[in-house]
Amino acid sequence: MKNQILFRAKSVGKNEWVTGFYVEEHNIPITKDEGNGENVNCGTYSSYSIFNPRNEKTWTEVKKETVGQLFSGMPASNSSQLFQKDIIEVNGNKYHMDSLFDWYVSYSGIQEDIVLIGNSIENPELLADID
Repeated sequence: MKNQILFRAKSVGKNEWVTGFYVEEHNIPITKDEGNGENVNCGTYSSYSIFNPRNEKTWTEVKKETVGQLFSGMPASNSSQLFQKDIIEVNGNKYHMDSLFDWYVSYSGIQEDIVLIGNSIENPELLADID
């Protein structure tokens, strides 16, 4: 399997999972039309989006707190892809995949079946079962 740099996040509008490339934009100006042809600067905001080149090259605004990167090359027995924030079970032990580096260092040597049981976005109650 080729390494992929993909992200998954929940969309702002429909609250659905979207997958693609993650883009952050900061300091986007907010302006107000004063009615006399002049715009007044009212501050700035940030935007978080997923770009999906396979789906008609669409941009989808996403919730930043739901963004997770794909763990390339490590499928679960019941899922083709694992992402940050997923919760997995290996030999009866549950793990929260909250850090790519921590996961790689701590668990990359396991050969047992990895079972995806949820994620911390949709199933936060599963975090209580993790040491």
